[in-house]
Amino acid sequence: MSKEAKIGLLSILVIFALIYGYKFVVGQNIFQKSLTLKTKYADVSQLTESSPVYVNGFKIGAVSRIELNAENVDEMIVTMRLERALNLPKSTLAVQQSEGLVGGKGIALKFDEVCSNNCLQNGDFIEGSSVGLLSTLLGEDDLGSMTEDMATSVKEVLGKLGDENSNAAIDKIFRNLSATMEEMAEFAASTNKMLERSSKNIELTFKNMEAITKNLADNNAQISGLLTNLEGITGDLKKGGLDQTIGNANATLAEAEKAMINLEKTLNQSNDTFTKLNEVLDEVKNGDGSLQQLLRDKDLYDNMSSTADNLSLLLQDLRLNPSRYVNISVFGKKQPYVKPEDDPAKKN
Repeated sequence: MSKEAKIGLLSILVIFALIYGYKFVVGQNIFQKSLTLKTKYADVSQLTESSPVYVNGFKIGAVSRIELNAENVDEMIVTMRLERALNLPKSTLAVQQSEGLVGGKGIALKFDEVCSNNCLQNGDFIEGSSVGLLSTLLGEDDLGSMTEDMATSVKEVLGKLGDENSNAAIDKIFRNLSATMEEMAEFAASTNKMLERSSKNIELTFKNMEAITKNLADNNAQISGLLTNLEGITGDLKKGGLDQTIGNANATLAEAEKAMINLEKTLNQSNDTFTKLNEVLDEVKNGDGSLQQLLRDKDLYDNMSSTADNLSLLLQDLRLNPSRYVNISVFGKKQPYVKPEDDPAKKN
């Protein structure tokens, strides 16, 4: 055999080995008769190509392809290749189930009996469904009985919660919660009664509010006109120099405030003067000086009054008869004294 023929034969063997190895890895045996079936699922999460296909827990094939349904994008088409040539009835159900807590998913084929005729052929579609992890681990029958047992246990536990003879913390909490709920129910009933009593007043209030809003709506034009007039008045006041008048009034008030301050100072000074005058008068009234004696001694007052009158008469006589007291002759001849006819001293 030539060298080229050996190389070609070796290449064929390598390619065959690679194909066989790939098929073996994905769970296919090219030397066994197989059956290809298809099913549809709405969700294929954790289901991959080469995921196992079981019958009663025994692996008989694997998933060979997963693709989107072109006719309905909400469905996925899963193709399964069964290594065992089984006569499966067309009522066979492909159940997608979990393989464990940390594993992926597989497909379990469910059927009642092996068919003798009108069996599934290559490429046929079968109905698909999915079950949860608990149903997979326990089975549907065990899961149902377990659910019933759990429900019974939960009912018994809930029925004993809040037992009056128990001192457990959870029982105390439930007793307090029950009392609180009863108080809330009583409060709600009282509130309902109060609302029923106040319903007439509330209804009357709403009627009044409705009447008020209706009046506002009916008088909307008048209110708008009033606001317009008010806006015009404020504009006229602004044009008429109201700001300047207010400024002048403020200045006048400031000056008046200053005048009031000065007046207050003057009054304070006057009060001080009157205080001092009262002190002087008190000293005159209560003292022992000459002024006090003059005020209290009538004889002294009369003498002083008489002296003043005599002094007045003397001065008047000096004015009327100066020659009696002073020689005013130019030539050295003394003028004789002439007694006045109307002497004021004689009248007194």
